Amino acid sequence: MALNFPSSPTVGDTYTDTTSGFSYEWDGTVWKSYTPASASNIKVLDDISGSFDGTTAQFALTTSGVALTPASAQQLRIVLGGVVQNPGVDYTVSSSNITFTTAPDAALEFSGVSLGPAVPVTYANDGNIYIRNTYTGAGSTGPFSFPQGYTVGYLDVYRNGVRLSSGTDFVGTSGTNFFLTDAAAVDDELEAIGYTITALVYTTSSFTNINVTGIGTIQTLDVNGAADLTQLNVTGVSTVGIVTGGTYYGDGSNLTGVIATYATSAGIATYATSAGIATYATSAGIATYATTAGIATYATTAGVATALLGGNAGVNTTSTPTNLYVSGNAASNIVALGNTDANTTLDFSTANNFSMTLTGSIVLLNPTGVTTGQSGIIQIQQDGTGNRTCGFSSHWDFPSATVPTLSTGADALDCITYFVRNSTSIIANSLIGIGTI
Repeated sequence: MALNFPSSPTVGDTYTDTTSGFSYEWDGTVWKSYTPASASNIKVLDDISGSFDGTTAQFALTTSGVALTPASAQQLRIVLGGVVQNPGVDYTVSSSNITFTTAPDAALEFSGVSLGPAVPVTYANDGNIYIRNTYTGAGSTGPFSFPQGYTVGYLDVYRNGVRLSSGTDFVGTSGTNFFLTDAAAVDDELEAIGYTITALVYTTSSFTNINVTGIGTIQTLDVNGAADLTQLNVTGVSTVGIVTGGTYYGDGSNLTGVIATYATSAGIATYATSAGIATYATSAGIATYATTAGIATYATTAGVATALLGGNAGVNTTSTPTNLYVSGNAASNIVALGNTDANTTLDFSTANNFSMTLTGSIVLLNPTGVTTGQSGIIQIQQDGTGNRTCGFSSHWDFPSATVPTLSTGADALDCITYFVRNSTSIIANSLIGIGTI
């Protein structure tokens, strides 16, 4: 049987054949036989012959009383009655169990060795790691779908048994399909073999030193059982998601910042210490340290200082002699209504101050959105023609219940000052004849 070695290997790359279980390493010239297990990881299996009865075929695998989970049947060397058993034929493995094709008789002796749990893999060829698809030519250049996916640069394509050159005879850059440079004939046989490249180490040993350098993101690191993380160095990591573990050693002080989200660029920083998610909250109970984004202000002498627990507030000042004290000037916007020639309802919820130019005679109707205590000014100016009149509805209350007569000269300017007494009474006065400003 031919072996489908990866194309364009580099020195040190390894390849494992799933049928035989044998591994090979590229030395720069040829593929050489390679044994991934180290001597320190070779383990003698516990004797299970005491459970042989000629009927039971499945047995638990242990070494020194601890369950052993082989990576494959080929990883074990099993001997029954002095005869070496053929992996995959005389027995199979599933999780930490071995199943014999024929149930061993009670008189048989047993011996077994695990060749080591450490299996470095650069090119694997099982399941979605190594995929083979076939196609008919159909007189097309493609695209030919490769739905299982492949790592770009690791796709072999054959036409009628002849391997094509990547980039010259075909193009495979999407990871899910490829194109031929020259259209395939209708009766051509096409075969594509794709690889998903991994770098996997399976081990049951303790980690006494883990060094991770240059990784962009570590999403989750799970440490379960009694794993001993004596030293965990993560260098050049931009994002650490969540680090969890069944057992931690020490008082946990070295885990400061492990469960914490520092979001400086977003302006929201959550400091999580021993409580998990804790907000550095002072007298107000909720304090958000927002520098660049300005979300919630930890502001004392500058900006808006809030110490609102039934107390006072100051704007641009640390002194609050009254409920609201403004140091410096304060202003409100003016809503410009522009040219106006129809009866008008002012919306007091939008502003305190308004301006308009009369291009026809109007009536100021009762305003909406009024707030008791609100005050402001309304500028009313004649257009270039003049002689426009302005009346007022019932909620406008002028001195002596007398509605003022506004100036009628061209471009003449008058003002109405007001104070909202309640929802149906707006105390108003007039400033007539300001001029033609």
